[in-house]
Amino acid sequence: MTYPAQLYELNIITDSPIFEGFALVDYLPSQLGQDSLEDDITPGYLDAAEDLNWKQPRLSAVWPTPSVIGRVHPCNDFPGLDMALPAFSARACKCLESFLLPNGELLPLNSKVGEYFFYNITTIADVLNSQESVCEFWCDPPTTAVEIEHFAFDESKLGSLTIFRIPQFPMSAIVTDEFVDAVYANSLNGFEFTKIWPFERGQKWREMNQVLTAPRDLDAFVSSLDG
Repeated sequence: MTYPAQLYELNIITDSPIFEGFALVDYLPSQLGQDSLEDDITPGYLDAAEDLNWKQPRLSAVWPTPSVIGRVHPCNDFPGLDMALPAFSARACKCLESFLLPNGELLPLNSKVGEYFFYNITTIADVLNSQESVCEFWCDPPTTAVEIEHFAFDESKLGSLTIFRIPQFPMSAIVTDEFVDAVYANSLNGFEFTKIWPFERGQKWREMNQVLTAPRDLDAFVSSLDG
């Protein structure tokens, strides 16, 4: 089995007007008996703090196709939703379907700027080595971490993973180098990848600040659009 060489946190580009994202237009009621649709789509909402074995509910059967707003440029394949949750262009969904379909749900968004999908990640993998990681937990017994300064993983459990979340850090979408390579191979835009693993013991991933963007040269890409 082939194991990933590197893991990255998948992020939305938030510091460029070319890559502005989406936001939900209106309050929508929960489809799962919670307070709102935002609760439904928030990873580990309520459950993560109580149960390390939490699962992200599937939403396709009850999805209301919410309306979204945002000055999303046609070149943006990963505008995200509410600056925190994954949302892909139809083009990106097609290019990355071998990663996305086995690990979550592509749920349509009602957008005036093109065809986009919210991605509900349902692969929650308990692969963190908590003993070797440096975590700041806010509850006892420890379940959800406020921060993980240094990630250590059980490498024997990583072989089949490509895009996933871990139960201890619900909001973080994690992808492998294989996923990153596919983004570049298909010339997709609007992605930011911050390396989280591996690093030497004592190194903090945020301080190392090893960030990749797609396109690779973000400034040159923006300039080419302006020109």
